[in-house]
Amino acid sequence: MKPGVFSDIRPENKANFSEFLRRHLMLELRKEVGIFILKNDEDDYFILDTFYRKHDVHGNTDLTSDLTSMLVDELHSLGWKTKIVHGGTSLYIFTKYPHKSDHFVDIID
Repeated sequence: MKPGVFSDIRPENKANFSEFLRRHLMLELRKEVGIFILKNDEDDYFILDTFYRKHDVHGNTDLTSDLTSMLVDELHSLGWKTKIVHGGTSLYIFTKYPHKSDHFVDIID
């Protein structure tokens, strides 16, 4: 953790802790997805649920939906295509249609 971030975690900033957590989780999510893209091929999917469970926020649907939405928007702005599948727990990241994820019924673009 950077000294600046840790120095913000003080009692007088307690009202901002949820925002600090959201920003931290988004940074971690970007890191993990970036590594996933570098190491895997487009037929694999990133398991969002595993990430959220690892960080103990899987039950906070408002937070996880917000993070997932921001991630998808960022990936789209970088030129990636995405499909959220398996009931919202997994994310395909790929470059072109058609894609093997097209056969899933619970697709959210």
